[in-house]
Amino acid sequence: MTTFSSDEQSENKVFVTLTGDYPNIGDALIRRRSLAWARMCGQPVAAFVGRAPDMWCRQIGLTTQDDLYRQKDIKAWVIAMLRAPRGFTLVLEPGEVDLRLNQYKWETMVLLFSVLTRLKGGRVIRPPRSLSHPSRAMTIWHKLGLQLSAVVLWRESDSRTLVRTGRVVPDIAFSEAPYGEESSPRPRLLISLRGLRSRPSAAWEEAVRTFARNQGLTITCIAQVRQDEVRTAELASALGGECIDFGNRDDMEQEHLLRRMYSEGAVVISDRLHVLILGALGGCIPCELVPKPSNKVATHFQAAGITGITQDAEGSSAATMLSFLNSIHGRRDKIRAEVMAAHMQLKDIESRVVAVSPLSAREDPDLVQR
Repeated sequence: MTTFSSDEQSENKVFVTLTGDYPNIGDALIRRRSLAWARMCGQPVAAFVGRAPDMWCRQIGLTTQDDLYRQKDIKAWVIAMLRAPRGFTLVLEPGEVDLRLNQYKWETMVLLFSVLTRLKGGRVIRPPRSLSHPSRAMTIWHKLGLQLSAVVLWRESDSRTLVRTGRVVPDIAFSEAPYGEESSPRPRLLISLRGLRSRPSAAWEEAVRTFARNQGLTITCIAQVRQDEVRTAELASALGGECIDFGNRDDMEQEHLLRRMYSEGAVVISDRLHVLILGALGGCIPCELVPKPSNKVATHFQAAGITGITQDAEGSSAATMLSFLNSIHGRRDKIRAEVMAAHMQLKDIESRVVAVSPLSAREDPDLVQR
């Protein structure tokens, strides 16, 4: 992809940060959605992508028509902001914000971007995010940027409680269009677990095999992140299921294949947030049944109005876990309705974000809630 900086500016210029954890299909998904929000706010788009590879840029939807700035172009990015007409929009990337002390350089840069935007009469949009490892000093620094923002959204409540600014809404991935026909056959039980966490017990394997057999489902183990491929192969072998890793496919091809798998799935078991959300949008029932789960999935789905999909498998009997899987499957219609409600809520938020962004003299106080 070509890197360039255009001298042709429009009154609805939009700047957007799109760095991330690449390669990671979930991170690409939420940045693709924030880029869509940016495009709705105006054109042309000037994207800062840091050290992202070309594949990442294509996957999130950037084109050669966009102004693309990499890490080496950071000064050019700031100069472009200074030269831009008044009233432009800055859309920051969604997802997890690391507030450890070693992140001070990036947080300082984001604060600088926000200050420049406000000095130019523009709007700063913060799509649904969460705070990770918040140190006291970095939290104070981060809150300065929040005070300069027209829209502050959080994808779980703990972050909102910490900074006391913004609104809790579903993760931006829920704004992705639902896919997968509800009436089509769903013969698969999909499993995708993190490779860096403890492998589930023999009792977990027994519960999963029994559930699949009782429901007439074929077990399919999938990798949505490359570092999970070894765990995916291990589980497929232990459960007698199909293994779908990346093989020779690039990330875009793998995402297309995973979407097809999710559209054929009845239930997806995972401890990865965006495996569960992308699977849910495809019609799967999301379920986190793993040893010692973190609270990430539970709190993020709770923000979307979806509860009771997580259970700790540590020390649980096969009978207990089978009962949980059966209960999840029995709530299919309710959970599907909740997923659709989360999607519609995000689409409403999306329209309100667009309304306050370009050259607007007002803010929507419900999207800031100071």
